[in-house]
Amino acid sequence: MLVRSKFLSDRDSGDNIDLSLPVTDISKFLTNIYLTSVLMILAPKAVKLHHAETAGIVSILFLALGLASGSIIAWFWVI
Repeated sequence: MLVRSKFLSDRDSGDNIDLSLPVTDISKFLTNIYLTSVLMILAPKAVKLHHAETAGIVSILFLALGLASGSIIAWFWVI
């Protein structure tokens, strides 16, 4: 999807700007923030009160493990 920007029309009269990748990245970023926040809020509420703290700790633990393993796998993917 090529989008022509009005403020660049004076400087670049012949070039089009491709905004599909930045828009996709921003939408994925915002969606992941929202979904992660909702899951971190709802996980302790889904169990009994005396297990709520443990559920919160376990959900944060698995979030951290998932982020770390994703980073490591991505690092090996580049190599």
